[in-house]
Amino acid sequence: MMSPGFNARPRDAALFLALARLIPALILLQLLLVGLAFFDGLGWGPHRALGGAIAAPILALLMLSQRSSLHHHRREVAQLLGLYGLQVALAGIGETIGAGPIQALHAANAGLLLLAGASLARTAHQYGPGEAELPRSRGWSAALSALRPNPPLPSGWTPSG
Repeated sequence: MMSPGFNARPRDAALFLALARLIPALILLQLLLVGLAFFDGLGWGPHRALGGAIAAPILALLMLSQRSSLHHHRREVAQLLGLYGLQVALAGIGETIGAGPIQALHAANAGLLLLAGASLARTAHQYGPGEAELPRSRGWSAALSALRPNPPLPSGWTPSG
């Protein structure tokens, strides 16, 4: 009898990929909202609201990365979460004490957050939904052989021109 989670791994990977691709798009939208706040009088409300909402897909990525089939993304997701936490802290502190340099760090960190999100999206795309993970139990040689484009030829075999 099959367990209820039999098809969970490809579905989890597909969801992970969609969320990973969503993060850079949301950050770019954040940058657009900054421009509209500065140059069109939109105000900071939409920027703040979207900034808070970005936490949901990041936390979902964190939960998904705990699955064994997605464990190889844990470090990048943790980096993304750390940068997001720093972003929120810089925004709050900068606004509270009115320190321009801290607010400038908020803007610079947005660039790092975008790069981290794009890197995660690229990595998630390389693995792709349903891709097999590298073998764990057989060590580095098994992992390297999984990356080799062509298997080695049997010993003593020569091409017959």
